[in-house]
Amino acid sequence: MSIEDQQAQTRREEAIAFFHVNQTGRNAVERVVALFFSVAAIAGSVGVAAGTPDVLLPLPALLLLLLSYMFQQYADLTVLGVARQRLEDLVNDQLGAKGLIYETAVAQIRQVKPLSNSVRLLQVLLGAVVLGAVVVATVVAFRDNTLIRVAYVTGTALAAASALYSYVHMLRTAKITRDKLRQKDLEDKRLVWISGDLFAEGQKASKGDEVDRQTFERLIRQGLSKEPLPGTG
Repeated sequence: MSIEDQQAQTRREEAIAFFHVNQTGRNAVERVVALFFSVAAIAGSVGVAAGTPDVLLPLPALLLLLLSYMFQQYADLTVLGVARQRLEDLVNDQLGAKGLIYETAVAQIRQVKPLSNSVRLLQVLLGAVVLGAVVVATVVAFRDNTLIRVAYVTGTALAAASALYSYVHMLRTAKITRDKLRQKDLEDKRLVWISGDLFAEGQKASKGDEVDRQTFERLIRQGLSKEPLPGTG
């Protein structure tokens, strides 16, 4: 087996390992979402049974911490997804065929409408639960003594800061991961599948010292530079 074949095999095996880790992470997120709603339901039930709303005071901080943990989990999934997509591109580039397609095609299906609408609805419901818990608990806290108000505001503010910080990092994860991979010389490659006739036509425009990839990148850049911007004519 040549070095290139060994490299391709190693990358395929690592891509498969990343896939299993990714699925495990998704299962963990699903458990957190279930725990999120369970905690809210249990707190409400205990409050009704006890006949006092004071049991709701720790609820906002707890929900915000769960939210922060979810953002951290999604950040980890993003790192794995970006890395696995890079591996898929490298393997497919070596194979010259559509060998690995999960991150390239399959994982993106749920990210577009109409299938993404259910995800957005769940996110809105999570936000509504957190907001409702904060509003109700705040009203309850400010009916109690000063010490309870201070403890409630401090705990909730710290949990909210953690959730916000995790959310910001989650949004930046994909870009940071790509930058780090680029620093490791794992260049971002994209396979574009075109007809054989068009490929042969493009090869005819090749300069003497160019490989196929350089030729098509040059042709695409030339075409984009001549293409008018949307709305400009």
